[in-house]
Amino acid sequence: MRRIEQQTGWGLGSYVTFIVVALCVLFLPLVIGPGSLPPPPPYLLLTIPVVLVFICLYLSYATNH
Repeated sequence: MRRIEQQTGWGLGSYVTFIVVALCVLFLPLVIGPGSLPPPPPYLLLTIPVVLVFICLYLSYATNH
């Protein structure tokens, strides 16, 4: 694990933070109560974390090459 941390700069804390943020993006909008603003559709809830993962992977790859 240390070798990966030295190569990429991503440690255990970075992965945990990334997962927590992704889970918040997925599940916090579902808590929106009945009001003038409905919760977003499921496909949009899945699109945002997937895009964030690809951006993260691209930036990680771009900084290594």
